[in-house]
Amino acid sequence: MSELFRYNVEKLSDSDDFKSERQMESFLYNNPNILGEFLDEKGSYLDPAVIQQFYTQKGKGREGRIDLMALASNVDGTPVLKIIELKVNAIKEDFNQLQDYLEGLNDKNKHKNEIINFIKEEGKIEDDDIADNCYNNPIGIFIVSNFDLELLIAINDWNKNVSNSPIDLYKLLLFKTTESTYVVLDKIVEVASVKKIKRVDPSWVDFATMFDDIKIGNVFYIKTEFTNGDNIEFKITDQKKLVILTQETIKLMREKAYLSKAKDFGSNPKNLEGFKDPEYLSTEYFPKIVWNYQPFKTIFSAEIDIKDASHERITVTNLVQLVLLANKKSISGWVWSNKITHQKTRKDYLYYRDLYKKRIT
Repeated sequence: MSELFRYNVEKLSDSDDFKSERQMESFLYNNPNILGEFLDEKGSYLDPAVIQQFYTQKGKGREGRIDLMALASNVDGTPVLKIIELKVNAIKEDFNQLQDYLEGLNDKNKHKNEIINFIKEEGKIEDDDIADNCYNNPIGIFIVSNFDLELLIAINDWNKNVSNSPIDLYKLLLFKTTESTYVVLDKIVEVASVKKIKRVDPSWVDFATMFDDIKIGNVFYIKTEFTNGDNIEFKITDQKKLVILTQETIKLMREKAYLSKAKDFGSNPKNLEGFKDPEYLSTEYFPKIVWNYQPFKTIFSAEIDIKDASHERITVTNLVQLVLLANKKSISGWVWSNKITHQKTRKDYLYYRDLYKKRIT
C-alpha cells in the first residue's frame, strides 16, 4: 500500500529522489503526520505525531543519536514510541544499528528518564505504567530511498521472533509535475500498525492479594530524599492509583502544614520554571493546584477526626505532587512510581510491579 503526500512546505531539489538523510529529515519534520497521528479512544484525529531527536544508549552500551524519535498513538489511542532510521541507500548492516537502538531502550539506559518525560509531556500521559509500556515496547521504522533485499530479509526474520518491537520498512519516493512536488510513501513492510502488542497493566487488586500472599503488608512510604526526612506513609487500596494515609502521617502533615506549604511554593510560577509545559498537569489525576484537591481539604481539616481522615482515598499522583511542593522540590515531571518504597522490605514499587508482571506472564 502506498500513500501520496503533496509537499508544499518548502522547496525540494529538482532531483527525482531524496539525495541525503538531512533532506529526508527536513521533509518529515515538516510533515509529521506521515509518521503517525494522535487519536482519541474512538479513533478520531487529534494531532500529528511529535518528532524529537535524542541521544541514547545502545544495546551494547555505546552512545548514539537516534535519527528521529516520534510519538503517536494506535487506533485505540494507546501511545506508541517510534524509533526511526533514515537511509538513502539502506543495506543489511544498517539493520544492526536500528536493532541496537531498540534493544538499548531498557531500564539501564541513562537517558530513560529524559525519554519517559518526553512520552508523558508530549503524549499528555499521567499514568506511569502506560508511559513505561510505551518506552519498553518501541517500534522500529526504516525510511529509505532504496534498500537491499538482504535488509528486507533481516527485517522479516526479526518480526518473526520479536513480538513487542516490530520493524516497518517504508520507501520514500519523490517526483515532480510542472505544478507541484509530490512524495509517495511506499509501505514495503508494515506490521507494527496491525500487530497487537501485549501490554501488562498491573491491577492493584492483584497487588494487594500478592502482598497478602507473601505476608509483607501493603504500606509504602515516599523516599525521604523527596520529603526532607519526613516519614510519609500510606497504604495501597484495591483501586488503582488510590491510597490512604496512615494516621501518623496525617498527624505529621497537619502539624507541618503541608497543604499551605504546597500552596505557597506551587503558587509561585518561578518555582515551576523547570517544566516544559506545567499547564499539562491540570487534569483529573494531575491537578496543578493540588492544594484545592477536595480529599486533601478533608484530610487536613482540623474539624475532621484523624481516624476518619485515614479512610479518605486519594490518588497517589496527587499525594506525591503535594509532598514535592510542600518540600520545595521542583523537578522535571511528577513521576511517582520511582519515588515510593515498600515499608517492610525497603524495595521500590517498581520492583514489585516487575515481580507482578512476571507472575502473570
